[in-house]
This record gives sequence, structure tokens and C-alpha cells, in this order.
Amino acid sequence: MSRLPAPVTPSDAQLVWQSQTRPSARTVARALTQAGRRVHFTTVARWKREGWRSVPTQEHPLDEALRALDTAVPVLTGDEMSRAEDLVGKLENPPRMDDMTEAARLEKEIVDTARTMAAVSIWLRNVVDERDLDLNHVGEVGTLLLALARSMRALAYAETQLVALKQAGSTQARPNR
Repeated sequence: MSRLPAPVTPSDAQLVWQSQTRPSARTVARALTQAGRRVHFTTVARWKREGWRSVPTQEHPLDEALRALDTAVPVLTGDEMSRAEDLVGKLENPPRMDDMTEAARLEKEIVDTARTMAAVSIWLRNVVDERDLDLNHVGEVGTLLLALARSMRALAYAETQLVALKQAGSTQARPNR
């Protein structure tokens, strides 16, 4: 999933800031958001106030969500090596990511993540139906539910990125009059 749009960094915001004639935190955030890289204007203002201090490299929220699911899934399978992706059937001929637009790649990742979340949820339901989890696993199930909730939030974030990418693409495709 390393081909998803990267989260906005302070240096990205600084470059946009420097490229604008009369920059503000709002105009910089709007420009980045319209390019499919959502950031809140208060975040841009904080970065500027802190001197565009760099932040540790961030994962895309979908990558982070799937990593959290991978950590929590073993409570369902009893196998510490299992991953969330293992619960989903593999595609026979997945499309080549190199041939896709950025919006198409993001859309594919959203669908794949949603499919993985659905599979994990179904597995959780089946495990609960088949056998009552003993009290020793309550914490692990809680971790899994938290990972699912964070995955849902990451999906919502990715959906807004996708809408912005598609809107940016449709405005670029229109001829100027």
C-alpha cells in the first residue's frame, strides 16, 4: 500500500506557503486538500508557528489501520502469524498498480481495506458465535474492535482524499474558456 498519497508534512505545507503570493493557513490547507492531500488549516498554522519543524515519517492512515488489524487478528485465528489479509480470498488476476492513476490506486486500496475489515468482522462474529471467548481474551478483542474503529476512520479519510483527487482530475480535464 505504499503507493497511496502521502500524508501532508510540514515541509509540503511550507512549499505551498512559499509558492503563494499572500499565503495563509487556510489557503495552504485548501490548496493541499484540493490536490487530494487533506490537511486542516489549524495544523498548517501550528506547523508555521513551530517553524515548519519536521515530523517523523507518517504512514498513510489506511496502511496504519491495516497494520493495527494485523496486530489484532491473531485473537480470531489462534495463530500469531496470521494477518488480516489472510482472512480475505485472494484475487486471481489483480490489476497492475503501475498502470493505474493515483485516484484508481486509492480507490482500489479503499475497496481492499473495506473487504479486509468485513472479513475480520465476520471472523469475529463467527468466533463469538462458535465459542464464548474466555475472559483472558477480552483485552485482545477490545484491541481488535479498536483497530476496526480506526480502520473505519481511515476509510473515511481516504474517501475524502479520493473525492478531492477525482474533483481535481475533473477540473484539470476541462478546457479553459
